[in-house]
Amino acid sequence: MNTIGISGKRLFFSKRLSLVAFLLALTSSVMAGGYGHICEPKAIDNDSVEMETEEIIESAITEIITNDSTTNQTQKVSYSTNDTTWTNPVIGSRVHLQRFGGTDSLVVKKRSIIIPVAEALGINFGVWAYDRFLQNDGWAKVDGKTIKHNLECSWVLDKDSYSGNQFSHPFHGSMFYNAARFHGQSYYSSALYPLVGSFVWEYFCETNEPSYNDFLSTGIGGSAIGEATHRVSDIVFDNSKRGIERFFREAIGSFMNPARGVHRLFSGEMWRVSQNRGKIVEPEPFSMNVAVGTRFMTEMRHKGRHRTVGYVNFSLDYGEHFDEKEHHKPFDFFHIHALLNMSSKHPTFGDISIKGRIATKQFSSANDWHYDLALYQVYKYIDNYGINGKSESRMHPGDFPLVNEACSFGSGLYVEKTGRLTSFSNDFLVDAIPFGCTTADHFRPRRYSFATGFSISNDMRFCLNNKVIVGNEFYFARLFVWKGSEIGDPNDRNRWFWGDKGNNSVFINKAYIFINLPYNLKLHAEHQLYYRRTNYAVYPHLHAKSQEIKVGLVYSL
Repeated sequence: MNTIGISGKRLFFSKRLSLVAFLLALTSSVMAGGYGHICEPKAIDNDSVEMETEEIIESAITEIITNDSTTNQTQKVSYSTNDTTWTNPVIGSRVHLQRFGGTDSLVVKKRSIIIPVAEALGINFGVWAYDRFLQNDGWAKVDGKTIKHNLECSWVLDKDSYSGNQFSHPFHGSMFYNAARFHGQSYYSSALYPLVGSFVWEYFCETNEPSYNDFLSTGIGGSAIGEATHRVSDIVFDNSKRGIERFFREAIGSFMNPARGVHRLFSGEMWRVSQNRGKIVEPEPFSMNVAVGTRFMTEMRHKGRHRTVGYVNFSLDYGEHFDEKEHHKPFDFFHIHALLNMSSKHPTFGDISIKGRIATKQFSSANDWHYDLALYQVYKYIDNYGINGKSESRMHPGDFPLVNEACSFGSGLYVEKTGRLTSFSNDFLVDAIPFGCTTADHFRPRRYSFATGFSISNDMRFCLNNKVIVGNEFYFARLFVWKGSEIGDPNDRNRWFWGDKGNNSVFINKAYIFINLPYNLKLHAEHQLYYRRTNYAVYPHLHAKSQEIKVGLVYSL
């Protein structure tokens, strides 16, 4: 591994600050700033021992001695030589654990507060410059008058698109977050940076009046996406790889985590080959699956309204519910699910969910029952377009689900029991939704309404002899739209931009089966039933109902 002294790094930073700022003006995901300081590699235990699968899993537990970075304590990591793969009997999938060996080691970043602040400002400048000078967007033509107006006016709820408000803004916030994480900040301190970055953006980077929804989705949703992409990109980046595999690893990792990708570009790490793989996160077991298939969608209120949509699905389980750690860190266990539609008649992202564990209390009972009582941060994004008629021209979801939890936190209980031939798990969660979205059937400015409420979900599954998995996932949300355009003065934006006043009950039930095939393949089939009841304050009550059958082929990486 090539290391550079602290003084040399400062010189590198000062010479290249302007180059990074220039790159920010050309892309929406670039960072302004220098390459972070790197500590010397720590000692590695290279002893290799032949052992059975159970012993391999046990040896993968990391021994960590760490404190808050401000105490300048070192971090010791002990691993075996080779990566390990095994089958998790609960999820029925292959699990990987990246291991250190030879001269490889964990790279520990020195903590910095100022550099991430500069990079957050650079992110905003880059996004604004792209929209102002390349896209020529009217809202980006800020000047002294617009800034003065934004500083003096009250905050509102805007009428931007669903994907822009509930996906693009959280992803924007993840770049602020990852700028801080790259420079040694913790999960909690890094969560402040999306809030600061969003606050600056709302006042100084657009002509639109500052909006509550942008601030919350960017600030809170950004930390959920940011921590997940921080850890997943660390799995992808690998300085020991070469050729086409290295190219795709750099491209995918930089797409997920642009902050780190730009740092790798300007430091030369993007193309440097080294025995040190460049990992900055303590390795955790992970299971990654990619699926392709077809969605058969039907609106049940309207006979003959159906659609067939191809999809690509990505899912990842990071970490394990139960391990031998004395201290757990936020997001050392999380789940990601992302579905992409392969059709112009449907939104690109149909379903994205992130569920990250923040704190946990684990215990066991007789007969090998294990319990995980935990707090979670949740990000959920579900989007669909309706079928036929006027609804499709407005991209209205019709009788299909549209739900968002961009800034949700909850508590849940996970129960697991592993038997000789059958494994059982049940994952129960209750979420608070301080600010989310639901379908708007009558509101013209938007196809969705802002809402507050709560959700309850439960996923129960059985794994039979590591060959067949059957389960049922249930989701219920109760969402309230407090103010709507049908009351008061439509020019009062604090009232007008909520949407259709009323309350919504949303039910989504998925029954699924996975059948293991040779060559790490699985056959997947799923039936989804969706039902929404909306009680409007002025309009007639509405019932929406649809079903979906999904068939696909899954590959476990």
